[in-house]
Amino acid sequence: MILALPMILTSLTGAIAAPPAAPMAPPTLGQMEAAAAERELDLKAGRVRGTARVVNGGEVARGFSYPSQAMREAAEGDSVIEVRVDRQGGIEECVLLRSAGHAALDQASCVQFTRTARFEPARARDGEPVPGLYRQTIVRRLPEQAPISAPQNPEQ
Repeated sequence: MILALPMILTSLTGAIAAPPAAPMAPPTLGQMEAAAAERELDLKAGRVRGTARVVNGGEVARGFSYPSQAMREAAEGDSVIEVRVDRQGGIEECVLLRSAGHAALDQASCVQFTRTARFEPARARDGEPVPGLYRQTIVRRLPEQAPISAPQNPEQ
C-alpha cells in the first residue's frame, strides 16, 4: 500500500509552512448566485457605493500568464471576476462571478489580477473615497500555432 502524505515545508527561520493548497474547483451556479445576492445586499446596505478604477491597466495586462495546466489541456475560456476595493484603494476580496469552465483559468484570474492591479477608490458625490467594486472579464485564448510547411528548395 502506498500512502501519499502532504509535505511539510520548513523555512530558514524554522517556521513550518502548510503544504500548497489544492487548485480550487470552479464555483457552482448556486455559489455564483449566492455571491451575486450578497453583493446586491452590500450595495443596498451601503457597504460598497460605487465603482473603483484600475490605475495601472497596462501593468495588469503584462502581469498575466497562461496557466501551464490549462495550456497542457488546451483549455480556453472567459472568467468574470469582481474585486471589492476599500476606501484607500486596497483590495479586500476577489470573487469569481462566471467560470471559464476550467479551474486553473479561474484560479489564475483572481490571483494574477489582484497581484498586479492598483486601484483608485470609488468616490461619493462629495468626492470622498468610499468602498467600491470593480468587475473585469479575463479572456484566455491559446496562441495560434503557425502552420508547419516543408522547406522550399530554391534551386528547383
